[in-house]
Amino acid sequence: MERMLWTEEEKATVVKQWEQGLSAELIAVELSRNSGRPFTRNMVIGKVNRLRSDGFIGARDGTIQRKRYSRKKQYFRRVERPTLDGRGVGLPKINPLHIPMAALTKNSCTWPFGQPKDEDFNYCGLPIERGSFCAEHAALVYRKAG
Repeated sequence: MERMLWTEEEKATVVKQWEQGLSAELIAVELSRNSGRPFTRNMVIGKVNRLRSDGFIGARDGTIQRKRYSRKKQYFRRVERPTLDGRGVGLPKINPLHIPMAALTKNSCTWPFGQPKDEDFNYCGLPIERGSFCAEHAALVYRKAG
């Protein structure tokens, strides 16, 4: 990776905006917009730390202007957890075959039972419906798009 050298104008911009209370993210956006070169938040923080150790920038008060994010936008959906007994999924309870790994075929459900280190560790073994699982286990693994 090529080392990027800072111009005197860019250093002056960092010092000025840092002392005004702008966050490193906002300074990076402004530098990228003005110079046409890509700047990141971490690059600005590194430059501020080097300028601070050289005595060009002092400590600032606690007021920092940050980028505001809308609270209306939801990044994570709430999804109900299905129950492991199949009742929450609405499918009839099926008795798995409990077959060992050696008996698995490409059409066998690979839902595991127990811990792999246990002697009685086995798989469901019922015919697959979706992916590599039977209908009951596929309903537990795959959720409808909401």
